Amino acid sequence: MVPILLVSIGSFLGTVGVLVAYDPSPFCDFRDVSHPESALDSRSRCRWRLAGLVCAVLGAATVVAALFV
Repeated sequence: MVPILLVSIGSFLGTVGVLVAYDPSPFCDFRDVSHPESALDSRSRCRWRLAGLVCAVLGAATVVAALFV
């Protein structure tokens, strides 16, 4: 039971992490209503992509850990 749960959690984390790392704009494009022309700056986009990569790595590590449980 535990390995199946770990694989499910790891797969979910990995999938979300890859999606965020590939294109974080649906998750982090919170534009100000009073300034709709303000685009997302590259620094915050980079932070979101790094967070996505970390999430994907944690997901992969969780799946690998499930192999040894």
